[in-house]
Amino acid sequence: MEKDNYLGEIKSFSTLEDDLNSLKPHQHIALLYNNPREWKETIIPFIKWGLEKGEKCVYIRDSSQDNKLQEYLKKEGVEVNFCEKSGQLVILDESEAYTKDGDFNSDTRIHLIKTEAQIAKDKGFKALRICGEMSWVLHDQSGLDRLMEYESQLNQNFTSKYPSLAICQFDMQKFDPEIIKGVIMTHPYLINGGEIYKNFYHVPAHEFQDTPLAEKEVEIWLNNIKREHKIRLREELYAEVLSKSSQAFVIGLSDGKILFNNPAFNELVGYSPDEIKSLNWDKDLTSPECRHQEKIILQEMEKTGLPVRYEKEYLKKDGTRVPIEILTHPSYNHEGELKYYYSFINDISSRKKVEEELLISENKYHTLFDNAESGIFLIRDGFFMECNQKVLEIFGVLEENILGKTPADFSPPLQEDGTPSDLKAKKLMEKALSGEPQHFEWKHQQQNGTVFFTEVSLNRLKIGEEYLLQAIVMDITGRKRAENLLKESEHKHRMVGELISDFAYSCIQKDGEYRVDWITGSFYHITGFSKKDMDNQFGWMFTVHPDDTPKAQQQLQDIKPGEKNIKIFRIISSQGQIIWLRNHIECVEENGNWRIYGAAQDISREKIYLEDLKRELEINQSLSRIYAPLISDSSSMEDVADIILQESLKLTHSENGYVGMVDPENQDMVVLTHSSMMVGCEMVDLDDKIRFPPSKNGNYPALWGHSLNTGKGIYTNQPETHKTSRGTPSGHIKVTNFISVPVMAEKELLGQIALANSRHDYDDNDLEALKRLAEFYALAIQRMRFKDDLLNSIKDKELLLREIHHRVKNNLQIIASLLNLQSAETQEEEAQEFCRVSQDRVRSMALIHEKLYKSPNISRINFYDYVKSLTEALFYNYTTHPGIVQLNLDIDNISLDLDTAIPCGLLLNELITNSLKYAFPDGNKGTITIKFKSLPSGEYQLVIGDDGIGLPPGFNLDRVETLGLQIVISLVKQIEGTLELEETSGTVYTINFKELSYKNRL
Repeated sequence: MEKDNYLGEIKSFSTLEDDLNSLKPHQHIALLYNNPREWKETIIPFIKWGLEKGEKCVYIRDSSQDNKLQEYLKKEGVEVNFCEKSGQLVILDESEAYTKDGDFNSDTRIHLIKTEAQIAKDKGFKALRICGEMSWVLHDQSGLDRLMEYESQLNQNFTSKYPSLAICQFDMQKFDPEIIKGVIMTHPYLINGGEIYKNFYHVPAHEFQDTPLAEKEVEIWLNNIKREHKIRLREELYAEVLSKSSQAFVIGLSDGKILFNNPAFNELVGYSPDEIKSLNWDKDLTSPECRHQEKIILQEMEKTGLPVRYEKEYLKKDGTRVPIEILTHPSYNHEGELKYYYSFINDISSRKKVEEELLISENKYHTLFDNAESGIFLIRDGFFMECNQKVLEIFGVLEENILGKTPADFSPPLQEDGTPSDLKAKKLMEKALSGEPQHFEWKHQQQNGTVFFTEVSLNRLKIGEEYLLQAIVMDITGRKRAENLLKESEHKHRMVGELISDFAYSCIQKDGEYRVDWITGSFYHITGFSKKDMDNQFGWMFTVHPDDTPKAQQQLQDIKPGEKNIKIFRIISSQGQIIWLRNHIECVEENGNWRIYGAAQDISREKIYLEDLKRELEINQSLSRIYAPLISDSSSMEDVADIILQESLKLTHSENGYVGMVDPENQDMVVLTHSSMMVGCEMVDLDDKIRFPPSKNGNYPALWGHSLNTGKGIYTNQPETHKTSRGTPSGHIKVTNFISVPVMAEKELLGQIALANSRHDYDDNDLEALKRLAEFYALAIQRMRFKDDLLNSIKDKELLLREIHHRVKNNLQIIASLLNLQSAETQEEEAQEFCRVSQDRVRSMALIHEKLYKSPNISRINFYDYVKSLTEALFYNYTTHPGIVQLNLDIDNISLDLDTAIPCGLLLNELITNSLKYAFPDGNKGTITIKFKSLPSGEYQLVIGDDGIGLPPGFNLDRVETLGLQIVISLVKQIEGTLELEETSGTVYTINFKELSYKNRL
């Protein structure tokens, strides 16, 4: 059934047994049960909990009941005999309680239970629990009136005044609905269908006695209509807020089960709503590194009862991780026990990225600060508060000797212009703090008396709410040379910085050849070569793999100034290791010469990953090719073994091999298929099958049997030296390498995949591939073994489904009959018409279930037979003179499944009823036409039309007000179809739709 909103998917968090255990004295409850199971699931726990809580329990049974109560209580561990002897458990017959002296008397009954309550109190019992069957009402003509009188007195004079709990039991199969209605009105609480409800239709005792019943019913109905309307509005509001919220929301249990989540949560983790249901938020979604800390946080939350906010990582469906901030609240039951958590979740990926970038930026600028070519000071209130390494080099001091000092402390008394150093420094700093940057030369003096000159830039910096001064100090000796070097260095580092990956370099073209004039030290670390090796070769191209040298040289030859180029090739380290590089280069013209700036990135891991990915793809393709014959009913074990062998040889590049299955009778390894060169082995040939029998000790001999004995796959690239090798028979092919995997189900050996003579050495990848093929092969063997059991199970389920359709049809027929009775009782034409139309709608659905359980195919219905039966019933109900309105059917031989047939049946019911009721007034003759066709596009077309008087003027299908046509439009949307209306001659409705895809039902 479709849910109206997301709140509809939140289920109850307590069981009936929990609710019964939480009942308190002074509660009066009616149990409305439909079968013995519902009676048992309520009454047995009710009495059991009462006995365990030290309360007296009285049970009044119907005269027709046997002694099942004692039997059920004993199975629950209750010592029935002891409880009865002690007086804690009293079981009475109806005649001893309700109808003593032959008739029911409410005063006598109330007196009885008051006496029992007093006895319970006198004997030290905490309360009285009393429950009993109310079937005595059925034997008394004035039973309803007496029942209402008794229940009213019970509310007013007993349960409200005495520490007691009372459950009145009503078998729904025995009582008339009018009595049940009275029961509902006189009980504050109801139990039905495994749930306890607070009864909004309950009438308090004083009101029940003082107010006419009908008047009170109307008042209750109106109040509940208003209450339900408000609840509905709140639910829709909450549902809309949750479903449209961009913030993820989830409700979960402490064991990891997810009870509810909104769409934003699905989008966050990448799982569909159906997939979420089977996930565990702790094991499947929370990253392993976060689980322990989260457990500690949640345990602390449960102790305090306060919500907690923390960060962790979710594992998304695609394997990626998403950082989140989660605000979790605990929810407790009435006993203070944790029921569930509910959490609001924010994706903090952007924030984490910003924080990471900020950290990188801080590290970057701190690195620049420490490694700057100039000395840098930070000055607060005229004192040095921080400096970089260069300052310490220029001034020749340690950090602790300069921080906290003033510029004048490292200056001679007077500057070159004769101004005292302290006064001049103070004036320059005041100007800089006012917002005027200062640039000047300054005479410094080291602590050993050495004088040197610097160029100083003094600027104001705002850090937070505080203004500081930044002083950049440069030794100006050799200024021009330093400026030129700085310009070249900045250009070089800018060009390389954009490309740098694992090592960067620069080379200049001279005499038609490029020679490296600069390269980062990481090149020597990666390759193991020295700077001397580089200088001898004028570059690093000597490391390129011989097979890739033409490609690397062509990259340099093809590039021109202004162009960029990327090539991938291999180099060989000094230790002979192969390294894959992605070489980025850019060419510029510099002083008439061509210069190349380059960055070479080590992508060896990427290449390995791609190779692994390719391998995985090959395995998955093999598995997909195996899947079809594996599940096909027409496939034999030989067919499956043959495809397993083909794919095994292909994946491992092997030339020879066999695939076998264990004979469960004698444990022989029966070869189902093998390559042509394996038949020369020493084998026993029985029943046209090659068999490898085990030895007398139960083990399989030689190299081929080793993996079967150990239960583990093996491979060897030197089979002749393996400890289990016994050589090969005369005339047998030479075995250069060998691999074998046992086919297992749990610990049971089912078969074997054995291969030999691969073009390359076998490795762990080959072993893993065969293990995965062996898993599929094991499934095939088990499938063949259990095939008969599966067929029998399917037949049982088909019989059960037919019975379900039959019962659904009967229930719908009962509803139609009830509507017919209701129609007969009411005098209002509008109400009679409503009942009549509702009957037709119910019958249209019942007819589908009837056709299904009678059909050979219980999942599909022949639509021609259905339409014929439906129209016959409608013509019978709505035409007083047969033959005046004719029926024309033009229906292809089409069968529909249940999901599509029911809405189509309701559509037909509404539109045919409309035509019969309104298209032919005053006994006019006419024809109703129904067409149902299968179109080339794969769609179905349903046409319902008549040649009657047509629709009223101004009719607009987009603004229909009648319930029938509103239902039609809703049903068309349900089957994802289109509706067209034609009014040229009469009225014709054309509906195009596709059959709904089958949805799994729980």
